[in-house]
Amino acid sequence: MLYTATYRDGETDTQLFPFADFDQETLIQFLDQNNSKLIIRSHLLEKGKRGSVFP
Repeated sequence: MLYTATYRDGETDTQLFPFADFDQETLIQFLDQNNSKLIIRSHLLEKGKRGSVFP
């Protein structure tokens, strides 16, 4: 799966998974059960910024 977050002009950082009901463990279990990987591509204007979604 490819997740491409939307860049918001004027905001300092794009927030990944900005959903009130987001559950990291549920996502990890889903990926494991479906033998899938999640690829996150940041916006071009955020090139060079790095951060970890998952600890």
